[in-house]
Amino acid sequence: MSHTKKTAFTLIELLVVIAIISILASILFPVFARARENARRASCMNNLKQIGLGMLQYTQDYDERYPAALEGAYGGPYKTQTIAGTPGAKFRINGTTHVVSWMDMVFPYVKSVPIFECPSQPDSSTVTNTVYKDSASYGYSGAISGYSWQYGVAGSNQGRMLTQVMRPAEVAMLIDFQGVYNNQGLAYAYTTRNATVIDKAVAPHFDGTNIAFADGHVKWLGTSQIIKTHKNTTPSSATVAACANNPTTCVWQNPLFNPFIN
Repeated sequence: MSHTKKTAFTLIELLVVIAIISILASILFPVFARARENARRASCMNNLKQIGLGMLQYTQDYDERYPAALEGAYGGPYKTQTIAGTPGAKFRINGTTHVVSWMDMVFPYVKSVPIFECPSQPDSSTVTNTVYKDSASYGYSGAISGYSWQYGVAGSNQGRMLTQVMRPAEVAMLIDFQGVYNNQGLAYAYTTRNATVIDKAVAPHFDGTNIAFADGHVKWLGTSQIIKTHKNTTPSSATVAACANNPTTCVWQNPLFNPFIN
């Protein structure tokens, strides 16, 4: 009589296989996550590139002037956006209202609402216990739009001229920054929050963010690169207000965000 020997995995062999799979997974999952984030960062850079080109096209049609932050007199009231399928109809500038903003002014040149959303930034994110509901992913420089640097100047609400931006290849025009306001002082919002805590609202791509410069090119910068260029990493609102009246000699001079200094 012949006997057939039955073979099977022992418990030890199964545990060894499971352990090997676990080790491989722990090694590969972060790699896959980084690859996905790299793809999102590239998609975001493309968004900013298209928006930046739209900005420059806008300047050619409007006497070489950048768009204002919001449509309306400085300090408001600002025009409410009532047209469906526009950025202003979807995104809220201050978390509560839909207004005609720089995104709507650039919209005819980009013809896309989703382009204002970074793949790494959800529609609603919670940062430092504040919910930024329905906010866009990109912030527009208050210095270039004229909003922040004309603080307290009644009736003055228009973008800067191309010739007023001294270093277009070095000055941030748009930054991948999600917040309640995406139309004001990026330098103040970015450095005051990020000097103490790194969060996804200001550093959505690894430990950094994408920036579209005033000449249209886009570049990723690490958080430390942005913070270290600042002469005062914890500016107060009073300091920012004082800079508005004298931006070229202001002590709060961050060359990345101040277009008026050489």
